[in-house]
Amino acid sequence: DIPTPLLMARGYLHYFESFNSDKILLDSAKMYLDKVDDKDISYQKVLIHYYYLKGDFKKIIETAPKIKDKKSFDAWTAYRVGEAYQNNEVFESAVVFYGLAVEQEKYNLDFNFKLATAHVFTGNVKAAEQLFNFIITENPTYQKAWNNLGVIQAGSGRFEEAENSLLRAVQLDPDYVLSRLKLAELYIQTRLRSNAREVVC
Repeated sequence: DIPTPLLMARGYLHYFESFNSDKILLDSAKMYLDKVDDKDISYQKVLIHYYYLKGDFKKIIETAPKIKDKKSFDAWTAYRVGEAYQNNEVFESAVVFYGLAVEQEKYNLDFNFKLATAHVFTGNVKAAEQLFNFIITENPTYQKAWNNLGVIQAGSGRFEEAENSLLRAVQLDPDYVLSRLKLAELYIQTRLRSNAREVVC
């Protein structure tokens, strides 16, 4: 059987993503996408994948509404659309699509992290904190979740919890500058300036 243009496009995208980031592979994928006659849901998903690998988030936002039924989104397509909205600072929509991804892959911690971060941007700190706690329960070495949890705890005046979380983040990745800065800020805020100096030096 001769593979369909859509199957060929998907193959080129998979090869680009997994093995060889040569832009010519994306050009080949687009060539096959242009040959697809039936612009159905499967086509729209592959097109979103193509735009994602191109880093063209505005095109993803234009394409996503063509998939009318939210139940038609698989986890990865929903994640890619969430990324597009997040990159364009449309955080409410990012929450919706990251949420769709998490519904389908509850234990994908990167999806959960993105959803939690989008919640932070929309001001839903409680939902974000629940997700960061879920992430570190599932994977205690998820450094950025500890960092963000510490920031939330500090923001609500729970300084001891914040210190523990940020110290954990620094221990897990001593080279992650943001965690050190956040811990130093916390020490300055709680008048432990000598501790702050130790953290950043």
